This record gives sequence, structure tokens and C-alpha cells, in this order.
Amino acid sequence: AHRTVVSHGISFSNAWGVGSPVGEFDLFVPVVPDRVDLRAQLKVRPVATPHAPVSAEFFWNGWKVGQGCWDNDLPAVVDMNLPADIVMRSGPAVLSVRSDSLLNPTELGLGPTNTIAGLGALDLIIGPREV
Repeated sequence: AHRTVVSHGISFSNAWGVGSPVGEFDLFVPVVPDRVDLRAQLKVRPVATPHAPVSAEFFWNGWKVGQGCWDNDLPAVVDMNLPADIVMRSGPAVLSVRSDSLLNPTELGLGPTNTIAGLGALDLIIGPREV
């Protein structure tokens, strides 16, 4: 079922979620355009160690909405505010993840997965932004 919401060239691993061997991927998000501010929380698992950190930027239909930097492979949450003017231009929306690493878990000694580089996405929650 996860393949219905991701673009071509995406890999899946139980341990890392969805990701790409080139460290960049897009998630298609079925959000109806509306005049409300939203909050998105993307749970990620970085492919990183203290000697090989990873940074990533997150874009909602081309607008930068978040960034992060990690030096371990522990799951983390990226909080993103989606202002109403961006949400109004969505439909369907694309959440793009762009990392600066091409290293996979096998290369860093983190596990047998060699089809996901940079980071994997484990979960996405979207709802109204709390005031």
C-alpha cells in the first residue's frame, strides 16, 4: 500500500521506511486545497553516524518548509508549518525530501539495506496548525 503514495524509483524497507538510493524522493499527499494553515510531521530515520552526518531539506510543492541535520540513525520528527497560501496551491500536493548524502545503511554498517540513502520516511501526519 505504501507504493500508492510515492513516486517512481522509491524503495521500501521495514527498518527505514520509504526512501531512494539517490537520497531524494517525493511523496504524493492527498490534501484538498483549503484556506487553513496546516502542520505536517514527518517521522524520518536518518542514514547517519557521527562520522557521516546527513542534512535534508523538505519542500511542499517547491516551497521549502523544513530542514534537519542528524548524526545518528535514531528516528526523528521533522515539524513543518504549511501556511494557507501554500496549501491553497496544493492539489495534489508533493512533499519532496532532498538529502545531501548518497550513503546507505550497508555502507555505514547500520544494517543490510542498500536501496535507501540519506534518510527514510516512516510516517506522515498532517492536521490543522494549532494556534
